[in-house]
Amino acid sequence: MAITRQRLLQIFSVVYLILVTALSGYATSRSLQLSLPIPRGLAYSTTTLPLFSALLLELGYVSTRRQQQQRQRKRQLLADSTHSPLVIIAHITVVIYSTAVITLLGTHATPSSELDCGLRERWVSLFRQKNEVIRTIQDRFQCCGFKNPKDMAWPFADKNHRADACELDFGRDQGCLDAWKGEERRLAGILMAVVGLVSLWQICSVLMRSPKKSWLHQILPERISRIISNDGDGGAEGPRKRIGFTTEYDRYSDETDGNNNAGDTDSSQRRLEGATYQAMVNPNVEAHDEDQERPVRPSV
Repeated sequence: MAITRQRLLQIFSVVYLILVTALSGYATSRSLQLSLPIPRGLAYSTTTLPLFSALLLELGYVSTRRQQQQRQRKRQLLADSTHSPLVIIAHITVVIYSTAVITLLGTHATPSSELDCGLRERWVSLFRQKNEVIRTIQDRFQCCGFKNPKDMAWPFADKNHRADACELDFGRDQGCLDAWKGEERRLAGILMAVVGLVSLWQICSVLMRSPKKSWLHQILPERISRIISNDGDGGAEGPRKRIGFTTEYDRYSDETDGNNNAGDTDSSQRRLEGATYQAMVNPNVEAHDEDQERPVRPSV
């Protein structure tokens, strides 16, 4: 059983979007674990983007197909489901969503000096709450404190611990700012890549569902356009091409001779109609003519 283009697109979309969602989930969980300044809502929005895009676009195509079937029953055919208002609205919504998400993520992947303020505010907040996340950050990057080992480090200063307790206990002499900042930029880049991968899938979806004569196929190479346009069974001309049949444009045609024969037939028909009319108007002349044309038999 041949796999059609529609079925191939569905299988590819499911596998592809699952992998993209897993990548986004990793970046989101990592960001939450290290308490990075990337907002949770932004991270969750990126993680749900693949699922949101798939459901919205599929809903648009399904609704359009149902409308097309209803119009076909009334013999009012819909020209193309790819360019219907519902599908266009769905694509525009996904583009707006993706643009907003990737723009906000870009603020967390900017040059390192612009991230210092947000990171310091987050570290100060964690330190005032005596949050153990600071310990997690220090263990992850093998560092102590924010800018240096004595700058708001864990173990927190109290009666039993001095400000340099981390440096004395673990022998670390580096602050966590640079490593923590690098992780924020890396995870923000991964989330931005997720948005880009979803946009790439959206473009492929449009290409696979576009008709053969659309503008997308005009800008693509002929071979790629033919592969995208035909279904899994090779299209309408695929089987004929494989078994050696010629297309209707390559077949031998007697169109010219047929036109000449048709002209001769029309002329003969006109002569016959004229002779019939003459016989009806003057039957005596016809009989006289027949007598003249009849050969005279010699008498014995």
